[in-house]
Amino acid sequence: MNGIDTRRRSAVDLTSCESDLLTLQEVFLRPGVHLLTVDSLPLARELVFGMLDSLRCYTAPSYLTLAPQDVETFLIDDTLEFIYDSLCSFSEGSFILPDAIDRYLLQAFFSDFCCIEETPSLIATEWYEHFKQRLYDFDIAGRIPVIVIPVCT
Repeated sequence: MNGIDTRRRSAVDLTSCESDLLTLQEVFLRPGVHLLTVDSLPLARELVFGMLDSLRCYTAPSYLTLAPQDVETFLIDDTLEFIYDSLCSFSEGSFILPDAIDRYLLQAFFSDFCCIEETPSLIATEWYEHFKQRLYDFDIAGRIPVIVIPVCT
């Protein structure tokens, strides 16, 4: 990753076997960036929201997706913050500038858990690399669990 500190990264691959519940629980509780590889995005969403529901320890979870309507079916309560919507409210419409990302993360990001659906369309945006870098620069990734779900489709 371009210039990003990877010391606090871990990866969980759930494509070839059933997950070890204790390892998965540790990943969801430990601060840092954790890659979660699963067979499909719906399965990943089901896993993330199932773990959040079973752990019941996060009061302000956040979720970065460019398709929030697809995630709403998994919601258990209304505490989930959609990062993309919040970033847009700090920006001029849907064009997200680096300054808006910085202001949002420093002034309005109070999440205690973060999940990112790293889709090709998200990676292609002009602002995503800056957002990822700021998770490290502002030590957000050092204070909360950040689950990144790489999506190939």
